Amino acid sequence: MLYKFSVTKDYVCKWGLNEAVREILQNAIDSSGEMVLNIDKDGGELEITSLGIVLPQSTLLLGQSSKRNDPNKVGLNGEGSLLALLVLARNGYEVTIYNGDNIWTPCFEYSEEFNTDIFCIKEESGDGEDLRYIIKGLQEWELENLVSEFPTLRQAITGEKYKSIKTNYGEIITDKEYSGKMFVNGLPIYSDDNFKYGYNFESKYVQLDRDRKSINIYELKRLTSLAMTYMDEPDFDLLDRLI
Repeated sequence: MLYKFSVTKDYVCKWGLNEAVREILQNAIDSSGEMVLNIDKDGGELEITSLGIVLPQSTLLLGQSSKRNDPNKVGLNGEGSLLALLVLARNGYEVTIYNGDNIWTPCFEYSEEFNTDIFCIKEESGDGEDLRYIIKGLQEWELENLVSEFPTLRQAITGEKYKSIKTNYGEIITDKEYSGKMFVNGLPIYSDDNFKYGYNFESKYVQLDRDRKSINIYELKRLTSLAMTYMDEPDFDLLDRLI
C-alpha cells in the first residue's frame, strides 16, 4: 500500500531534525501508553516507543487529531507527526514506524499529475503491538544536541532530571544550564537570557501555534510571575535571588 499526499518535499522548509523529533516526542508524551526512549550513539539511532499504542490509518490525514479538545496536550492541529516524517525523509534520515501490525516508511515519489515529487508513506505488514519510531543515520553530535535540547531525552538516557520547584503552572527549573529556557510539557518553545531560571509550563496555560513559537515575551513574563507566586512550597531564598 502506498499513501500519497498532496504535499511537496519543501513543505515546512524551516523545520529540521529538532522540530521533527519534537513532534514525535510530543505525541509520545501525550499518548496514554508508557514512553520508552533509546539512543544508540555508536549506531546513530534514536528510538521512541509508546507501549500498547497503535495508530489508525486516519492519523495520516492532515488535520486529524484526537487531542483537539484536550487542554492538557500540546498537539492540536493534527499534522505534526506527519510533517515530522516528511522532514526526516527530506533530510536523508532512515525512518521506520512500527505501528502494531503495520510498518510505515516515509518516502518521496514522482507524480506525473503534479510534475514533481510528492510525499508518500509505504505500508507493509508487520507483527507488533506497540508504536515505535526508529530514526537512523544520526551523527553523534546530532544525538548529543538532541539530548541537550530535550530534557525528556536527557532523563531517559542519563537518568538525570533537572532540579526544579513545583508550582500551580508547572515547574521552575533551577539548574543553571536551563536558565532562560522555556518548555511546555517538557518540549522546548523559547529561550531568553534575560530570565534567571528555566520554566516548564503545563500546556493548558500556554497557547502555541504549529511551530510552538506563538508565545510572546509579555505572556512569558505573566506566566513566570504566576509560577513564582504559586509555588507548591514557597522558596524564599529563590525569590531573594531574583531581587
